[in-house]
Order: sequence, then structure tokens, then C-alpha cells
Amino acid sequence: MGNYCFHGRSSKDAVNHYEEMSVSRLFALLFVISGYTKPARGAPLRPVCDPRVMDRFIKEARDAENAVKETEEARVLPEDLQLPVTNVNVMEWDAEDSRTKEEEVQAGLSLLSQAMLAAHGHVTSRATRQHLETAHSNLRSIAQILKSLNMQEIGSSDSQPRRTFAARSVDELLRVHTNFLRGKVKLLLSAAEACRPERS
Repeated sequence: MGNYCFHGRSSKDAVNHYEEMSVSRLFALLFVISGYTKPARGAPLRPVCDPRVMDRFIKEARDAENAVKETEEARVLPEDLQLPVTNVNVMEWDAEDSRTKEEEVQAGLSLLSQAMLAAHGHVTSRATRQHLETAHSNLRSIAQILKSLNMQEIGSSDSQPRRTFAARSVDELLRVHTNFLRGKVKLLLSAAEACRPERS
């Protein structure tokens, strides 16, 4: 998708920087949440399983979507962005095996991360760029959560969700981002085997 620069960095340096930042943000978020709650007896000692962690990411995604959708830059980008389809039939989703769900979510997160980088290279508004940077960082944090729950990683960075579509606006990108987190990502994490309460 070309070379993009975050505040003077090459695309490679930018990705490394935001991977580091996403991990730092994730640990900070987990520390804040776990500091307010004592785990119940028999509950798993996994702060990443706390639904408020995902709710926080969804809130930030929705806030960014609302902040950007009324701006001039929200409308048109000079290139198509490939995005995951977010519609999900819960009954069909529940019938699928865990491996298929994990691959679908991880491929969608990867595709959204690539789209955030691509869109960032085309916008000039500092506020919009910051929203895209935060979204990209949060996507990396969610990928770290999946990894911490021992979910299978996709075999290739080129893996694609089963269904995608082309969009050409920042507001559409951020809308899809919000819906993907609210839908497939939250469904996957809510049923994660590693987050099931241990039976005594």
C-alpha cells in the first residue's frame, strides 16, 4: 500500500512503534481495571477476560467514529480500503468450530490494521490522524489479548476474512471497526475457553 509515515517515521518504524505502544496501553488498561475489582472465589485470574476490557475498546472505537464522521476528511480517500464484512448470524457463528472463528477474527483484525495505516497516509487533519493511530494501537492490543488466551494464530499475514468489501472513506472504516469489535470479536472473547470459570 505504499510507504506511510507516522510523525516522520517510516511505515516499518511506525508499525514497531505502535506495536510497542499498544502493548503499553493494554497493560495500563488491565492494571486500572484489575485495581478496581477483586476476583471472586473460583474466578479465573485473567484480567483480559473481564468484559470491561473489550467494552473500553468498543467505546473508544465508537467515540472515534462519532468524532470523525462529520468532518470533511471523513468522506473520500484516493484508494479503496479492503474491509471485513461485519454482519454475523449468531446461530451460524455458534455452530462453527473454534479454529474457524479465531481465524476469521484474526484475519479481520489484520485487515483493519492495514486499512488504518493506509488511511493515515492520506489524511491531513491532526485529530483524524490521532484517532486512526489510537484505533491501530487498540487493534494490536486486541491481537495480544487473543494471543494471551492461547488462540491459534493465522498461518499467514496475507490471510483474509471469508467476506470483504471495498470502502473509500474514513468514516466507513471507523464504522466497520466499531461493528467488528462489537460483533465477531466480542462473540469470540465471550466464549473463550480460557475465560470460563474454573470448577472447584
